[in-house]
Amino acid sequence: MATSLDEISIVEDVTLCSICFEKFKKPRYLPCSHSFCHSCLSSYIASVRTSTEPRLGFHCPLCREYIHYQGTIDKPEDIVNLFPENYLLEKILEKGDQLNCESCLRDNEEEEAIAFCATCMENLCQVCTKCHKKGLVTKSHKVYQLSKMKSSNILSDSVSNLSCSKHKNREIELFCNDHKALCCTMCVSTEHRKCDRVDTVEVAAKSLRESGKLSGLLTEVKNLEKKLTGSKARQEKNITEIEDSVDSLTEKAEKELKILVEHLEKLKNDLLQKISVAGKTSQEKIRKSLEIVTDGISCAKSCGDKVERAMEKGSDVQLLMEYYLARATQEQMKSFQFTEKYVSILENKPEMLQQIKDMKTLSQIEAFDMEKDVNRVYEKELSFKQEFDLLNANIRSGNFLSDGTFVVVNHELNGQCFFYDENFTCIKTIDGLRLPFAVIEYANEFFVTCFDTQSIKVFSTSNYLETQNIKLDIYVYGIACKNDTFYVACGDKIIKINRYGHKIKEYKTGSRVVHLLVLNSVDLVYSNKEKNIVTAMTDNGNTLWEYKSSNLKGPYGLERDNAENIFVAGTESRNIHVLSCAGEVIRVFSNMPRPVFLAVNDKKNICCVCSEFKKIKVYELK
Repeated sequence: MATSLDEISIVEDVTLCSICFEKFKKPRYLPCSHSFCHSCLSSYIASVRTSTEPRLGFHCPLCREYIHYQGTIDKPEDIVNLFPENYLLEKILEKGDQLNCESCLRDNEEEEAIAFCATCMENLCQVCTKCHKKGLVTKSHKVYQLSKMKSSNILSDSVSNLSCSKHKNREIELFCNDHKALCCTMCVSTEHRKCDRVDTVEVAAKSLRESGKLSGLLTEVKNLEKKLTGSKARQEKNITEIEDSVDSLTEKAEKELKILVEHLEKLKNDLLQKISVAGKTSQEKIRKSLEIVTDGISCAKSCGDKVERAMEKGSDVQLLMEYYLARATQEQMKSFQFTEKYVSILENKPEMLQQIKDMKTLSQIEAFDMEKDVNRVYEKELSFKQEFDLLNANIRSGNFLSDGTFVVVNHELNGQCFFYDENFTCIKTIDGLRLPFAVIEYANEFFVTCFDTQSIKVFSTSNYLETQNIKLDIYVYGIACKNDTFYVACGDKIIKINRYGHKIKEYKTGSRVVHLLVLNSVDLVYSNKEKNIVTAMTDNGNTLWEYKSSNLKGPYGLERDNAENIFVAGTESRNIHVLSCAGEVIRVFSNMPRPVFLAVNDKKNICCVCSEFKKIKVYELK
């Protein structure tokens, strides 16, 4: 990969832009020292921004060094304006093919130039070059041999990053602590006259080194880099997983389709065979009927022929004989049962065949995406506030209602719902609930699952009166709601119902599930205390992720906050795990005495944790 202009043969001329390969027009230089036309750089940045997601910067078109720019800027030309103009290149372009010593020209002498002073912006002859290097004022100037300007990257040496951004000809010497700005003496005498503290750059740098802020910033940057590197690795791994999923699903689809085609081919052959057999059997039935009818026709014709012959040529005896024989045969044929057989071949198609014809697709394929803020760390702490006991209670769940009321459920045969105000004083009790387990609020009502009666009791939030009793005829535990749809944990299955109890869908979990919740980004999350797993799945029943940890035992109650963080009560591991919606642990609160469930009130920054099935500990989230 190219790292300097002299490594690109096609742009060895330093006056050529490496993007358009023409003479520079209003050149701007990047921090890596490479220069480009203003319009070329603007077009390049525009193409980068339109082909990718919003970025913090871009890569240099030549050396690929990452160039960061401050702030949010929409227009590429405004981004280009952040970078300094390359006055050296502009001066070189102005000179064109002028190769005479400009110092000598001022004395009306024409001497061939052999060098160029990047400070004075002038061509110099051999004599003037020597004087330039010896002069007290000019000996520090940057002087380059003209013969090497086309093969050396002089731009990186000629451009100074130590000059003031507002006063190009002045060096940075001072630092304003009030504005955190590097400036020259002119800046201080104009814009920073009223500032309280302006130090020299040496004093400011020494103070910065001694403050420890450099190492702190470096640690933060390294940590962020580590997090972003981890995020990149996970997303790259996800790309591989997607490729594997596509290959697996393709292979599975091809196999299933092959089996289906083979089965349909078998059914087709079977159907054709049945049609053939039905046709032959039906034809045989009609042929047998035809034989009897044909026999009757022959018999009738024979009688008729004999009577006609006796009438024409027979004697009186023959006439009488044939007549009475024919009469007897006619009477016999009348009593004989002749049937006219008619057979129809009908098709009785199964409903499934029509359903197959109506199918729009063999399977629904969905790409379920989740996002998480890589920068986000759950920084809130649990600060103990107060505690109250519910003696002789068996508390399994609780929740905050929209008005801030905290409600807990006593899972007893003659159980109750206890309601507490913002000071955690009990203000209301609903009695007579048969083993109530969980409570949620929806649309000015709260829903309580009752295990013993296999039902969900519905109460008004305004007057606490029962408005509905939804009979499910199955033991019910936890309940969650999303968009007028309810998910109910029923042991080894989860059922999806509407608000009136009509079942929409059923999900098999394979083992006992009692607590669940829903998110905006994830359709369903449930905990499995027996297997020590927290699982997230889509509404179609597809597993999105599973969270396991050696530090999580007996995951029970689940909760979420407004940021879609998931809180898992580790009852046996005595801790609370905070997960992202993608199922990654972002925090663990340890030393929690057997947490059963927790309820978060984001508005009040309050968290209630039930411990030992009877104690409610109130924490402030700080």
